[in-house]
Amino acid sequence: MPKYSKAHVKAPRISAVGQQQRRIALLLLAPVVLVLLSLAIFPMIFSGMLSFRVDPIYNPNVARFIGWRNYNDLFQDSRFWNSIQLTLKWAVIVVTIQMILGFFLAILLDRKMKGAGLLRSLIIIPVFISPVAMGLTWRFIFEPVSGLANWILDTVFGLEKTSTVTYSLGVDEGAIFSDDFGGLLANNWTPVNGSWTIVSQELN
Repeated sequence: MPKYSKAHVKAPRISAVGQQQRRIALLLLAPVVLVLLSLAIFPMIFSGMLSFRVDPIYNPNVARFIGWRNYNDLFQDSRFWNSIQLTLKWAVIVVTIQMILGFFLAILLDRKMKGAGLLRSLIIIPVFISPVAMGLTWRFIFEPVSGLANWILDTVFGLEKTSTVTYSLGVDEGAIFSDDFGGLLANNWTPVNGSWTIVSQELN
């Protein structure tokens, strides 16, 4: 069998039908690309350009380019590094809780038991709830005066009602679990279903 070098190998030609299909595909992708450029790429680039300027809204006449001064002030601000630290803690804690709960739910519901179908339906319901409605529901639950969480802590466990449910639990202010304890519970309510679904598919 004769051997051919790469120089003699010609790329397959695209037929007229293939070229037409490619043009149709590009035409169908064009609206999505335009929306992505206008709503994501351009604002990101424009925000990056604004970060090198001082541009007061109340006095636009003094707007000017200041270089890296905004970033120097940001990196020297302790609140910035504190927010980075809290964000990393939040991400680690939330992802860990979601994976652990999703894993145990998948193992539990993989067994043959009575009411497994009903339990699966109850677990998957939060996926179909509007984030706004869910946020308002959790807000009512953690409401400091008449919220359900503080009522349970006061009635069942005998803990004194305070400004938030987290302080009733005796958590110090400023810790990762203080102001964000309720947020951790609310944030893990829906994403646990995703972890549970992925693990369940792997088990089956």
